[in-house]
Amino acid sequence: MARPVKIGLDYFPLNTGVFRNRKVRKLLKNFGAKGCTIYVFVLCEIYRDKGYYAECDEDFIFDVADDLNMSEGIVSEVITFCVTNGLFSKTVFDVGSILTSSSIQERYLVAKKGRTTIDANICVMEPESIVMAPKPGVMDSKPPDKEEKSTQRKVKKRKEKKSKEENWFTSSPTEGVFVSIHELKKDYLENEKLIKAISVAQKISKAGLEEKLDEFITHLETVNQFAKEPQDFAHHFLNWLKKNNAKTSVINQAVVSKMKKYD
Repeated sequence: MARPVKIGLDYFPLNTGVFRNRKVRKLLKNFGAKGCTIYVFVLCEIYRDKGYYAECDEDFIFDVADDLNMSEGIVSEVITFCVTNGLFSKTVFDVGSILTSSSIQERYLVAKKGRTTIDANICVMEPESIVMAPKPGVMDSKPPDKEEKSTQRKVKKRKEKKSKEENWFTSSPTEGVFVSIHELKKDYLENEKLIKAISVAQKISKAGLEEKLDEFITHLETVNQFAKEPQDFAHHFLNWLKKNNAKTSVINQAVVSKMKKYD
């Protein structure tokens, strides 16, 4: 008799920068340690049981409250806040009271190494992030030749580059994923369209922009921020650069004004 296939996971990765995530920080600010405890507990239940979602009915809320020795009211309130705040997908929650998210589904597929699929009715991932399970025993009639492989690699690289450029200032499957600020700086400088646009808007050379990025990295390290979401890093740097330039402009004007007094 075949052993039943385990649906859930025994463990899941928790990013070390989770408390730098603005959504989690808002949860912590509004509900304190209780809010984060409930959120992480719900994540554990999702990955442990169904693997990538949970049905949030009255029984689920009761079980969470009972296990954590908290009131059902606070559990329900925190879950609602997590949905509204984007930690869980609002789309499927509003339709069927399902707790899930694109990052949860992506991690589940990665953990299962493509040997499973996500129910299309509750799938909230972007199409390019979906990993479909391979069909057993089905293979191509012949392997692609060298020229075809080379073409596929080039197309893939172009798509990856385009995706990286487009996702810097837009929401994407990387939301909630934290990356080293030094790695983000490297990716940032490789984004030619972004560098050109900012250089023109801020009237600064690429070399000058790289110097500003180094200053920004130093600033983040002084406030103990060593990893950020790509979009958050981009927005934060742009705002910091604008404020920095404005401050420099004010100082320059003050210096010029003083020099005129001595003319």
